[in-house]
Amino acid sequence: MKNKTIEEYENSKKDLIRQQRVDILALKRLKIFSEEGEQIYFSSLWKDRTVVVIFLRHFSCIGCRAHADQIWNLHRQMKNLKMKIIFIGNGNPNIIKVFKEDLNLHDAEIYTDPSLETFKACGMHRSVSNYINLKSFIELRKLRKKGYTQGKYTEEVGDILQNGGVVGFRDPGKVVYHFTSKHLGDYDDPDEWPRED
Repeated sequence: MKNKTIEEYENSKKDLIRQQRVDILALKRLKIFSEEGEQIYFSSLWKDRTVVVIFLRHFSCIGCRAHADQIWNLHRQMKNLKMKIIFIGNGNPNIIKVFKEDLNLHDAEIYTDPSLETFKACGMHRSVSNYINLKSFIELRKLRKKGYTQGKYTEEVGDILQNGGVVGFRDPGKVVYHFTSKHLGDYDDPDEWPRED
């Protein structure tokens, strides 16, 4: 019984840390863009369901392209996956269509937030040191060896200094998972994602 109490304490501590990293109140008022340029409330993503939101660095990032490809292939293999996987970049909305075509993600739900406000509210990092470092260079080489390529970079594809990450939400806005990338190619483990109850 004592071990269970310790386990419950540890779980509640982790839950509190996740809640503190994400500004739910800000997310309830912030909007993102669809590929058609329509604005929707970020909070509508988790209405009546569990979602895992994959934040992308920018739409041409080799690491984000590899991550999106790997996650979507995993999604296709997991037919009984009840939670929704959603990608959010930070480029112009018209770039989403190109991103989908380049990676064969036609049936993926992808949005963008050029203001970076949802990235900030979800605790994603943005800095030069997260972009230019030895770990990023090593991961870049590994991804190239696997056949992944960098898209052409223009300001339209997004902010080059913005890092991504993954956040899981459950209605009514509870944060059930949180991971922030610290460098290019720094991915989380999907086995740790929340599962639909």
